[in-house]
Amino acid sequence: MFAITDWLSLMPHTVIVEACTSANSYGELSYQTCASYRAAIQGPQKFLHHGTQQEQVSRQTVYLATTSPITSLARITLPSGFDVLQPPLLDDALVSDDGGFHHVRLYLG
Repeated sequence: MFAITDWLSLMPHTVIVEACTSANSYGELSYQTCASYRAAIQGPQKFLHHGTQQEQVSRQTVYLATTSPITSLARITLPSGFDVLQPPLLDDALVSDDGGFHHVRLYLG
């Protein structure tokens, strides 16, 4: 049987997530204290199609070892070594398996 420790061993990165708390009258966002998560970052580009026929290109897919929801206004910081350390968050999903919610998947621009 596949144990959670086996799955976590596939997550060599640490990603920092800061939730957006507010925006001022100029549209500048404020963020709360950051949280660090174990992650797996994959780099092939992926085309995202939204219901409005809008197409976006995701540069990275990030799998986070958490079931805490990540909102679209969150600021994501990747570890050093990536071209863009704070890429925009294009899409997020809470992923489940037969045992319930399992992890969060992020598509970053």
